[in-house]
Amino acid sequence: FSAKNFVNEVAAPKASKDPKKFLSLARETYKFSEIACIVLTWGTEGAYASDCYGNIYHQDAYRPPQVRDTVGAGDTFIVAFIHEALKLFGSKDIIAGDSR
Repeated sequence: FSAKNFVNEVAAPKASKDPKKFLSLARETYKFSEIACIVLTWGTEGAYASDCYGNIYHQDAYRPPQVRDTVGAGDTFIVAFIHEALKLFGSKDIIAGDSR
């Protein structure tokens, strides 16, 4: 998991502040395992993800009628993502895959 601020401040020279370019660059540079999924939260633009095959996906941000506070929004997103992954694959499969 990473966030727009990291990409813009740390990886911007190579990734051109473009989430799709950053995902491709990260996968090439760090040689993530065949099971790795890279997820970027991108503020009001939503989120981007790259699966183990290098496919890139985008989901628009949900826009509530009123925003009261954004503290913890990224943490909440990460927890929801992990929750959905666990529902799809199960804890045993995720832990086994992580140890290969």
